[in-house]
Amino acid sequence: MRRPLGRSLLGSFSSLALLCVAERAHAQPTLSVQVELAPCVAIDARGIERVVQAELGSSIAVSTDVPTSVFEAPSTELTRVRVTCSDEVIELQVQDPVTGKRLSRRLRIPPELAAARSRMLGLSIAELVAASWIELRGTRTSQAKVVEATAARETRATALEAAEHGLGTRRLHYELFARASARHWTRDDFTSFGGALGFSWLLESWLALVLDADAATGTHSVSLGQVNAFLGSLALGPRVRGAAGRWTFAAGAGMRVGLVHFAGAAKRELVPLPEQRAQTLPWAGPLVAFSAGARLAGPVSLSAALEVGLVSYRAEARVAGRGEFEIAGPWLGLGLGLGFSGVD
Repeated sequence: MRRPLGRSLLGSFSSLALLCVAERAHAQPTLSVQVELAPCVAIDARGIERVVQAELGSSIAVSTDVPTSVFEAPSTELTRVRVTCSDEVIELQVQDPVTGKRLSRRLRIPPELAAARSRMLGLSIAELVAASWIELRGTRTSQAKVVEATAARETRATALEAAEHGLGTRRLHYELFARASARHWTRDDFTSFGGALGFSWLLESWLALVLDADAATGTHSVSLGQVNAFLGSLALGPRVRGAAGRWTFAAGAGMRVGLVHFAGAAKRELVPLPEQRAQTLPWAGPLVAFSAGARLAGPVSLSAALEVGLVSYRAEARVAGRGEFEIAGPWLGLGLGLGFSGVD
């Protein structure tokens, strides 16, 4: 038996969305912190690495190594920290390609805290790195380019998230969008047109929770005239996000729940004129969604979306006691509009 086209499309898109989630879950971090430890503190390497990793979060790859002869970052994705000793003083030096800064700090660990040295050093390293990255929260007023700030934009976003994690200053990051939209139900060949407003809460740099509300209208011909349908719905679901330069992409799944108001309009030539009735009914169904955005200027971006769903709770319009039109089966939705980003 052949599967209905809508179910096949929904299954395919769902598999693709799950694949995106799996790939993201197993993806390697894009930004690394390498801690170079002099022999005087090398015995604390494993403990220091664990503390720095815990403070900066899982999106950052942390490793320890021995010092190299030249202290400069060889990669745009690698922040380097050198730890050296002089008598009782421990010096931390940071070379950061994310902001283009060099930072240093000198520490003295009291003898009574020597047993906790690895933890104290790990916390101090994480704080110094986070202090460098936290400047990404603000907006630079100078147009001069920082020569050593060579990291990509998505790397800077990862660094800011880690800095807020380490310093405990995480803010609500969000995106808003407004789109003109069209939705087509394949079962009765019905298309509605309208608009949508949405809010995207960024839980992580790669994960968002999206809520949207839309309203639309359309007309469908039936045996005694036509049915005017007025639709409103809400959708909620997670999205896996990615970025490439000015572009952002997202894919995920969710649920759409709505109401449809059916209003019948009889043909004028019918005699006697049939009674014209109206009714409001609920409908609902799961969906998979894909979206893309292109930054235009400042926080404003061009926003486009594709949605595929399958009605699991249908709404039927009855004409003269017969069901001739319903919101049922698979649907395909398209949207195009503008977005506003509250992410630095």
